[in-house]
Amino acid sequence: MQHWKKTWYPLLGPLMIWVVFIIAVPFLGMGVIVSLGVLTPLGDTIVKTVAMFCALILAPLAAVFEIAPPFVTREEVRWRNSNSEHLFERDVVWEDVPFLPPVLNRIRSTTGKRKPREEKESATASDTKPSTA
Repeated sequence: MQHWKKTWYPLLGPLMIWVVFIIAVPFLGMGVIVSLGVLTPLGDTIVKTVAMFCALILAPLAAVFEIAPPFVTREEVRWRNSNSEHLFERDVVWEDVPFLPPVLNRIRSTTGKRKPREEKESATASDTKPSTA
């Protein structure tokens, strides 16, 4: 039997928060704007269409294909990399790659050995050459 944290922990990440946000906010916003009655019928139709686009296109892209705006994918990658021992059994490194620049990025995994942070920092420090000015 799998521990409950392994099952529910991925649902707490920034990407799933984005999915809930992109479903709830457009519908709530559309409901408020349309109920105010300040727009013309064409304006109401445009607001409803935009809300439907957000809920029916952007939410499944994020939930199924892990495609979201860059600020969401950066946070998701940072979150997954820092919590990889809770989320995954093997060593996995996550990165965000452009999908539709600059609007959407996609999250991609690479398996294999991860370098410890100390090795990465020492490698970058030794790679930089001192400037002679």
